[in-house]
Amino acid sequence: MRKEGYTPSPDRWAPKLGWAKAADRNHVDLAFTEKMDIVTIRQLKNYVIVDGDDDTLGVLSVSLLPNGQIARLTTENQEPVSYTAYVSGVTDQAGNEVRPESRKSFQGSTARDTVRPRVKEIYPRDMSAGVAVDTTLCVFFNETMDTSSSSLHAGSIVLLPPPADTSWKWNEQMTSVSVAILSLPSYQSCIYVTKGCKDYSGNRLLRLEKSVFSTLDSIPRGRISGTVTAATASNTYMAVMGVFDSLWTPLFLDFLRDEAGRFSFQYLSDGTYNVAAAKDEDSDGTFDLRGISVSVSVQGSEQHEGVDVRLSRQVSLQENAEEVLLNFYRMNMEDGITD
Repeated sequence: MRKEGYTPSPDRWAPKLGWAKAADRNHVDLAFTEKMDIVTIRQLKNYVIVDGDDDTLGVLSVSLLPNGQIARLTTENQEPVSYTAYVSGVTDQAGNEVRPESRKSFQGSTARDTVRPRVKEIYPRDMSAGVAVDTTLCVFFNETMDTSSSSLHAGSIVLLPPPADTSWKWNEQMTSVSVAILSLPSYQSCIYVTKGCKDYSGNRLLRLEKSVFSTLDSIPRGRISGTVTAATASNTYMAVMGVFDSLWTPLFLDFLRDEAGRFSFQYLSDGTYNVAAAKDEDSDGTFDLRGISVSVSVQGSEQHEGVDVRLSRQVSLQENAEEVLLNFYRMNMEDGITD
C-alpha cells in the first residue's frame, strides 16, 4: 500500500528498439519497449534504412500506431533483401532518448500494400461558419499520398464553387496538403475529397469525404428536395447529381442513394438554382441518361419540395455541368460508392 502523499519516481529509463519487421513492400514497423513521443517519432531525420550494399531505402513518412509503441514507416518500394534500420533522436513520453543509432535488421517484403488510405480531417471542419475569406484549406490523410493523383488539378479534390486561383503545398511526409485561395466566396463552400485520391502504393481512398463551410456567421439553411424519375426505378439509383447556380456554376455534388429516387440538397444561400442528374447505365464511364429540373429561387431558409428531375436519353446537359458531373462520377465509380 502506498503511503499518503507518495509520489512515483520519474521515468529515467531510456526506451529500447525491440524489433523491426516489414508489413508489406512499402511499410516497416519498428517496435519500442515503451510508449513513445509522437512528435519525435514523426521526424524523418531520426531514421535511416540501408541494405547490405549501404544503399539507402527512402523513408517517406512515419506514424505512431494506436498502442503507442510501434512506429510505422512508409518507405520506397523494398526489395527481397536484408535491411538494417537505424534510429536516433526519438524519445519516450517522459523525454528519455533511445540510444543513438539503435538498429535492427529485417527482411524486405514484396507483398503489395492493399490497405486503402483515409482522410483524418478536413479544415475548415464540416458545418464551420464565420470562416475567414483568406483561410487556407487543409486535407489530412493517414498515410503518404501520391501527390500527382490527389489534387484539384487531377480532379480528385473538388472545391465548389471553383476558385479562380489556388496554390498547393504538401508537407514533407506527403500526408497533408494545404490549399491557399485568394478569397473564399461570401456564402457557402464545399470541399470534396474523392476516391480518386491514391496513396503512395496506388490504393484509392476508402470513401468519399466532404466538408461544407461558410464565410457567413451561420451556415445557409435553404433547401431543395424532390425525386429523380426514369423509365424504371433502377435507372435512378446511384445517379450523380449536382446543384448549379443560374450561371451553371457548380455548388454541390452527390450520389442518389435512395432507391425511391428521393434527394435533398441543403445549406443553400439566397439565389436561383438548377438541379442536374446523370446516370451511367452500363458502367462504361459515360452518361446514358440525363435530366434537369426547373429553376428554383431560394430565399432565407425556404424549403422547396417537389423539385423533380426526369432522366432521359433525349436530354442534354450544359457543357460545364456535364464535365463536372462526369469527373465526379469517374473519380468515385471504382468498386462503387462507399458511404
